[in-house]
Amino acid sequence: MHCHLGKKESCPKSDSKSLGPSPKFDSKSLGPSPKSDSKSLGPSPKFDSKSLGPSPKSDSKSLGPSPKFDSKSLGPSPKSDSKSLGPSPKFDSKSLGPSPKSDSKSLGPSPKFDSKSLGPSPKSDSKSLGPSPKFDSKSLGPSPKSDSKSLGPSPKFDSKSLGPSPKSDSKSLGPSPKFDSKSLGPSPKSDSKSLGPSPKFDSKSLGPSPKSDSKSLGPSPKFDSKSLGPSPKSDSKSLGPSPKFDSKSLGPSPKSDSKSLGPSPKFDSKSLGPSPKSDSKSLV
Repeated sequence: MHCHLGKKESCPKSDSKSLGPSPKFDSKSLGPSPKSDSKSLGPSPKFDSKSLGPSPKSDSKSLGPSPKFDSKSLGPSPKSDSKSLGPSPKFDSKSLGPSPKSDSKSLGPSPKFDSKSLGPSPKSDSKSLGPSPKFDSKSLGPSPKSDSKSLGPSPKFDSKSLGPSPKSDSKSLGPSPKFDSKSLGPSPKSDSKSLGPSPKFDSKSLGPSPKSDSKSLGPSPKFDSKSLGPSPKSDSKSLGPSPKFDSKSLGPSPKSDSKSLGPSPKFDSKSLGPSPKSDSKSLV
């Protein structure tokens, strides 16, 4: 065997570094050496230093699969004490998937939720964007017996309403008979200006309103204020024939007391629809 060719190769029982296989070698070896005490680059069972291959029962860091591992693991590890990236039931920290009986915020549907909800939530304690019965704030639809403003028809309404409301006391835009205020049409025996026919109207109405006391734009008989239409027996200036008219009236409004543009009966607030017997202004 040649041992003196520049580099020492294939020399068994040598005391220096060797590049070939050398069993029972006491220094560093580059090949596979079973039962060696120094660092080796090949597979070595029962190795006490760092190893790059699979080594069962190793005491140092290993890069392969190692059961009973005490440090951080990159794969799925059951009964691990550190953070895991897979699905883990009974997890105590924040979870990104669906977690039943979790104590933190959840992104899915959760009944009996105490914070803000974006969908319809019955018996919720916060603001809801969906349909909610027994609502105490302003409503945009027709609401009977409501205390705030409503845009639809509301009978027995105390505030302003845009629809027809009988028995209102406020302004109405429809015709109101028995109108006492100004009317724009012929109104016999009316007391104020009326623009339409509004008998017995109490407030301003834009339509025909019987028994109103305010101004009406329709015909109102028995009007006491000025009338612009025909009004017989009127005591003030009239532009047309107005029988028994005392104030300005643009239309026939019998027994009306205020301005009425439509029919508004017994209306308590402002209404845009026909309301007979209204006491204030009505717009329809």
